[in-house]
Amino acid sequence: MNFGEVFFDSLSYPFKDLKKFLILFVLFLGSFLLIPLIVGYGYLLRIIEHSLKGEKGLPDFNNWGELFTKGIDYLVVNAVYGIPSLLVTFLLFKKLDFNSISNGLIFSSPVNMLILVLVGFIAGIVFIMALANLVYENRFFAAFDFKRIFHLIGMVGWKKYLFYVAVYTLILNLISLPLLIFLSPHILTFGALYIIFTLINSILSVYKGIFGSRFKGLIYPLKINKN
Repeated sequence: MNFGEVFFDSLSYPFKDLKKFLILFVLFLGSFLLIPLIVGYGYLLRIIEHSLKGEKGLPDFNNWGELFTKGIDYLVVNAVYGIPSLLVTFLLFKKLDFNSISNGLIFSSPVNMLILVLVGFIAGIVFIMALANLVYENRFFAAFDFKRIFHLIGMVGWKKYLFYVAVYTLILNLISLPLLIFLSPHILTFGALYIIFTLINSILSVYKGIFGSRFKGLIYPLKINKN
């Protein structure tokens, strides 16, 4: 697939089956119970798997035990790749005071914010291919086989891959932009606005999750040199 095909397919993919989109939405909406959230992330890995196999539609919701296991893999890998940003945050602010960070420290310092964005982007460059490699090899530690991951990126081509990831990241940010623009402290209090915010945020999270998983599956180079 070329650039346009990859992004057109990925962006339109969540609309392939609105019933399955709704099921994932319900799982994400019940994330406070934790188990639905884990199953939902397992489903995102299944989307990558189906994409690698060349499947056009969204996969079925079956074998829930497998979805749960895969969801744990996803969350652990995501947490590990989030460590660099966490460490930078700790070094910048000297303490993990997330309330003060979210309320002003990051946004009041463009330099700090830029550093965090760059660190997150660099980690994301590896994370995207790592997650796809985990699914392809069906092996948890394949997500940390950095020699192979960099080899895979090299097969795609570093310039091409970085461009794809940059556009992918921009799209994710643009999808989230409406919520960030209208987000204010009073929305985060319980009430009608809070409920509306939660519903919209869940819908966007599901869309971004499906879009992102499809993207990861489509950019993985299937003609792989095993050496």
